[in-house]
Amino acid sequence: MQMTSRSKTFLLALVLSVSLPVLGSLLAGPVGAAVGAVVALAWLALAFLWADRFLLGLYHARPLSYLEAASVYRTIQRLVRRAGVKMPELWLIPEAAPNALAVVSGHKRLIGVTEGLLRQLNALELEAVLAQRLAYLTQPEARLASIVGALASAAFRLANFLLWGLLSLSPEEDRKPNRFARMWEATVLPWLAQWVRWSLPPTSFFLADHRAAEWTGSPSALASALRKIGRSSTGLESGGPETAHLFLISPWPGRFDLAGWKERALRLDAAQGQRPQAA
Repeated sequence: MQMTSRSKTFLLALVLSVSLPVLGSLLAGPVGAAVGAVVALAWLALAFLWADRFLLGLYHARPLSYLEAASVYRTIQRLVRRAGVKMPELWLIPEAAPNALAVVSGHKRLIGVTEGLLRQLNALELEAVLAQRLAYLTQPEARLASIVGALASAAFRLANFLLWGLLSLSPEEDRKPNRFARMWEATVLPWLAQWVRWSLPPTSFFLADHRAAEWTGSPSALASALRKIGRSSTGLESGGPETAHLFLISPWPGRFDLAGWKERALRLDAAQGQRPQAA
């Protein structure tokens, strides 16, 4: 029996609420347990209430205004009417690499497009990408994926602070990773990496691709966009690979790439009735 997205979210919150106080207790007794409980509550509040602000902040995104991107707004408004879904907020990510981020937080639906995406795609390809991100936002897994992305990103940054920030305050001869940092790196981070894969199955990408092709009437446009973005995907200057599953294509090849863009493009070729193109 498959777990629903809501069940997975509840289980994630439960595991965090229990595991961090236990981890703190093992390291520092009752005081450690109390600290772990506070960290767990803060962590969950960040992910459930402010995932959008946190994730968009990682990529230095800002709201995209109608005046600077009227054609983008007209395109997304046309897609929203066609699909009968809620209008998302549009954000601009100052990155040269073409890609698009989608986040669900509370009642908000947000799509972040990079500057490179707006420059490098033609009108049909851009419409297809916006349609795919819009279709992704309608899926129940999108909320859990955003929560896990915020948790994972916060965890990686905390681990980095524990391993390097605190060490820099110690005398040079004593600069060894502390016990909490080692345990955090050995237990929490691998567990969150697995949760990222569990939160968003590859079928979510395939389904969003299929819906986008239906809404635009052009599977080939999305296939072309996937190939163009996939071939130029060399990572982003901001953020981190623990949030790669929130993008159209993982900006970090081989890292959290839950559904390969080459296979997705081939499926779209088949839907168009075209001869499959070389990746």
